[in-house]
Amino acid sequence: YVTNCSACHNQNPAVDGAVGPAVKGSNFELLKARIVNGTYPPGYTPKRTSQIMTRLPLTAGPTAPSTAGF
Repeated sequence: YVTNCSACHNQNPAVDGAVGPAVKGSNFELLKARIVNGTYPPGYTPKRTSQIMTRLPLTAGPTAPSTAGF
């Protein structure tokens, strides 16, 4: 999280970042959809309407659950 996400989302995942919203409490399915595919799970309403988040599929490997737990 600190390496790949905090520049946009904030080092504290409970606080909104300059570009991205707070991610604390986001479930694994949401994080995986956003990080790997650049999409949202069906029926999810985004916190922000921008489409600027970069896909980072390499971060969705074995450490993905730890990112969700951060």
